[in-house]
Amino acid sequence: GKYLGFLTFSWGFISSVDIESECIRFLGSARFDVWAAVCIALKRSYRAEFSYLPPSASSSSAAPAPSDAKDPGEDEEGWVTIEADFISVWASQVRRAAHNALQSPESRSDDGLFKVMVVRNPISRLDMARVVLGVEDGSHVLHPKSEMIDCVAFR
Repeated sequence: GKYLGFLTFSWGFISSVDIESECIRFLGSARFDVWAAVCIALKRSYRAEFSYLPPSASSSSAAPAPSDAKDPGEDEEGWVTIEADFISVWASQVRRAAHNALQSPESRSDDGLFKVMVVRNPISRLDMARVVLGVEDGSHVLHPKSEMIDCVAFR
């Protein structure tokens, strides 16, 4: 069979920093810091729905659903859907995306879970900067504007 693998999946702020910073690639890895500052200044958000399938209720690692999660539809057994203005969605099954990015400090390669970091509007630019800076040492998971969601699938 054919297999597909990826380190992380990002949408919004994280992917904007990664892709849009190509125009300043000559700066080396500093391009990410420079473009993160640009993206914080722009503070773009995206109206969307994010759906995820939580781990089974019997799992000790299950995180509670956010308080504003919609009820899953009839044909969507067990799925939780959040409709919001998202700044960023960053899913991972690994602890680090890079040597200086501990985006998912609680991830384990053998637990079968995605840890999804969700950042939504409203958020101040100062709080965005605090979340972004916290990714280096994993402290962003303690910030109230950085939600960490455990799931076995997402869309």
